Amino acid sequence: MENRVLLDAEQVQREQIAFIYKVYAWMGGALLLTAVVALLTASSPVMIQLIFGSKILFYGLIIGELALVWYLSAAIQRMSATAATGWFLAYAFVNGLTLSFIFLVYTAASLAGTFS
Repeated sequence: MENRVLLDAEQVQREQIAFIYKVYAWMGGALLLTAVVALLTASSPVMIQLIFGSKILFYGLIIGELALVWYLSAAIQRMSATAATGWFLAYAFVNGLTLSFIFLVYTAASLAGTFS
């Protein structure tokens, strides 16, 4: 009986490790999406003018991002996995738009240095 419990505990541990890997993969993917959107936005004069030339749009994006977090926090238990995934990726995208100013304020060398 003791071997059976030990095998079950090992299986649980393997499942937990696999789950954590998936969580980190999703978070890494969302972070990559945010970074790509921020870089592309900061590289586009049209997007820079659109977002940062209008305080209403810039603050609207920030308020929308916060509203999205509040909505997701309240509704996540009632959502399907597909809907939650879509909203999560939408949040990462909007986050990239609002954080694109970082590429305008700091040099590429200083940004790269934060990851080393």
